[in-house]
Amino acid sequence: MEAHAHPEEVLPEGWLRDTALWNQLEEKAGPLRFWRSVCHSAWHTPFTGLYPCEGIPQDLWYPGGPIREVPKRMELRDREPP
Repeated sequence: MEAHAHPEEVLPEGWLRDTALWNQLEEKAGPLRFWRSVCHSAWHTPFTGLYPCEGIPQDLWYPGGPIREVPKRMELRDREPP
């Protein structure tokens, strides 16, 4: 089993999914997947009221700094799946 990170340890800028911290996050929260929906009108929208939508994959980004600041400073950003 992995040792847990020390709160003062500094994490470099990058995607949290690509760090050792990610396994600890998923242990506590379960599998994490993020999507943003983008909807737009189509030729049929005035007749049907239906809007085509697509899902944009997102992931958690950390701008770098002490691990204790991850909950306050992480950002949700668009990201193509690895």
